[in-house]
Amino acid sequence: MAMFSFDEQAALFDVTPLPNQFILNYLPEASGDAVRVYLFGLVACYHHEAISDLQQMARELNMTEDDIRAAYRYWERKGLVQRVADNPPQYRYQNIYQVMMTGAQAQIDPAYEQFAEAIYGVFDNDRRLHGKDVSQCYEWVEQMRLPPDVVIAMMRHMVQKHGKNVSMKKAEQMAMRLADEKVQTVEEAQEIFRRDQTVWSGSKKVLEKLGLRRYPTEPEQTMYSKWLVDWQFTPDAILRAVDETIKSSNPSFAYLDGILKRLHEQGNVRTEQDVSGDIEGSRKENEPIKQFLRALGNYSITINDTTKATYKSFQTMYPDPVILLAAQQCAKWGMTTLQDVMQTLMAWQNRSLRTLPEIDAYMRQIDEQNEFLIVLYQAMQLDEKTKPNAADRALVKQWTEEWRFAQMFVLGCAPWAAGKKSPMAYLNKMLKVFREKGITTMEEPIHRTRRARAEGRRGAAVHPAHLHADAGCYGRHDAGVGGKPCVRRSCRRCSRSTSSSASKIRRRSFGGGRRLSPAARRLGSTSPSGRT
Repeated sequence: MAMFSFDEQAALFDVTPLPNQFILNYLPEASGDAVRVYLFGLVACYHHEAISDLQQMARELNMTEDDIRAAYRYWERKGLVQRVADNPPQYRYQNIYQVMMTGAQAQIDPAYEQFAEAIYGVFDNDRRLHGKDVSQCYEWVEQMRLPPDVVIAMMRHMVQKHGKNVSMKKAEQMAMRLADEKVQTVEEAQEIFRRDQTVWSGSKKVLEKLGLRRYPTEPEQTMYSKWLVDWQFTPDAILRAVDETIKSSNPSFAYLDGILKRLHEQGNVRTEQDVSGDIEGSRKENEPIKQFLRALGNYSITINDTTKATYKSFQTMYPDPVILLAAQQCAKWGMTTLQDVMQTLMAWQNRSLRTLPEIDAYMRQIDEQNEFLIVLYQAMQLDEKTKPNAADRALVKQWTEEWRFAQMFVLGCAPWAAGKKSPMAYLNKMLKVFREKGITTMEEPIHRTRRARAEGRRGAAVHPAHLHADAGCYGRHDAGVGGKPCVRRSCRRCSRSTSSSASKIRRRSFGGGRRLSPAARRLGSTSPSGRT
């Protein structure tokens, strides 16, 4: 027993000196485990009772004994530790300043020296490796448990693939891949290298087909490896899918990945023939949807699973020609969403319209009503942005079919509704009075007024708007239903004379002498006194 020693608890409260030269010159290049082992052993140098054997050190550091031996071999090569015994292992720490001042030679490791010579031979004399580069390669042997000949074969493969200026970071990624796949022989490594070469060349062919003249990136190679290895597509099948990718507006690896993912999820699609058959089937399936979207005019909608599911729900209601007609009608009305088409198809179903001729006849009727409403809106001087709607179409149908008014007669009454808060409601109220009194032409109110004057019955129940028309007043100040009519020969409120004839009354009623639209002229071919 030594004559002097520290207290048993001294290691807990003492300090261990660490030269700055270690931190500045050795620590940056060393691995984390190597630094942990060195520092823990340094504490044991000052306090022998802190550690007794290699097993205890492995437990304290949560490392394996082989990892600790590999770390000390690293420090032996650096000259900071000397191995003095193997069984049990004993190590002697060298003073860092002494090593640097005397230039003491590091302890020779024959295995490391042989490995270093092989690594230098891979690069010949074209690249001068630094000592830290070789040390990093040897760490893959000691820390990743890769055999030295596997690491040497890997470095030879990396030089052939990337050239002699290949970065050690890229080589380390390959070493980690070999370690993950638990490669222990050169033959196993060569199989991965062949697969890696296939991935690289296949990725480059994809880029060339996409019109990109560059080398594939690591993420692109990883994606190609997934297609080739995990999804088991053949290289020709991948290139066949590229033909579909380049048809898109923005072809890329990501777009190609989406196509192959869909094919993979379908199952049993592996070869070029399988892919071609599936793509052709998808094209036939998507063609009606493409025609539908073109007719709808909404180019922001893409063909995806949601779009296909929606179109299939349309097909449960009507065949493709009817769906196409619905899209055309919605586009004409300025409605370009899938929901608009669904509502249109449901409306046709609710009207029991089943066949294409029935729907076509119904839509022609709607178009005619809309055309008439546009002219009617012009006569009532409504905003040009006013669009026909279902409620107004229902009123037109009531006036022309149920009440049997001629369209020209309705147009002749329209100017009296101009400027009203609800022109269509006002016009409907006026036509309702005319229907009750049996008035169906523009001449009848004039004859009734004249008859009333001849009989001296000025208070006869004639709609005041027509009495104003008889007096030559075409302003918007009529007395309204039930009001006192103006029966003067000349209206003082607007200073208009009564010299106009019945034909002039009709002309002014249809627009005050303004030029009519083509639709109004077509409607004018029907006699205003006739019935529909």
